[in-house]
Parts: sequence; structure tokens; C-alpha cells
Amino acid sequence: MPTVVAEAFKNISKSPGLQIWTIEKMEVVPLPPKAYGTFFEGDCYLILSISKTARGTSEALHYWIGKESSQDEQGAAAMYVTQLDDSLGGGPTQYRETQGYESPEFKSYFKSGIL
Repeated sequence: MPTVVAEAFKNISKSPGLQIWTIEKMEVVPLPPKAYGTFFEGDCYLILSISKTARGTSEALHYWIGKESSQDEQGAAAMYVTQLDDSLGGGPTQYRETQGYESPEFKSYFKSGIL
């Protein structure tokens, strides 16, 4: 595994909210919060949602697959989502989201919609 991945996942916040990464040149790169909700059809993204529940916190891990993304990028996203899940102790529920067929839960993260 590239050490860049370990670095990208090393500073994961356990606070409620969203954290999003994209795949660039087969490596995972964090997105700035101002870019949340904007997805490019040629890319793949990892989205971690942490929310407070009556029992503590709930973690959902989505990976979004753009309809024009390459097979290599899709494979990298699947590999990185597994690595991210492992770094979180296997706790998150995982979801695969495909462009145009996003789940209601996924859409609910973006109050202004998805671009």
C-alpha cells in the first residue's frame, strides 16, 4: 500500500460530520469542505459520515462511482474504501453509490443538492 494512503487516513476526525476524499492518479486525496456535494462523472469519491445517535456515534462509508470513471479508478476506490474501513476498526456500514442512482441517505448529506 502507498504510504500516502496511510497519511490521508491518519487524521480522520471522529466528530460528527462529513469527510470526503477523491482518487487522483490512483491515490486518495482529501477534498476541501467547500467542494462537498460537487462530484465529477469521471471520478470516484469516498465519503465518511459520522453522526450522533442515542448509543454514541454511527459511521457510514459510501463510495461514489462516476459514470465516466475508469475501471482502474473504480478498483482503487474499492481498495481504499476497504482500507478506510479497516482504519476505523470495521465499524462503518458501507454503501456503493453510482452516479444517478444515489441512495436517499447519501443525498441527505448535501442539503443544497448534488452537482
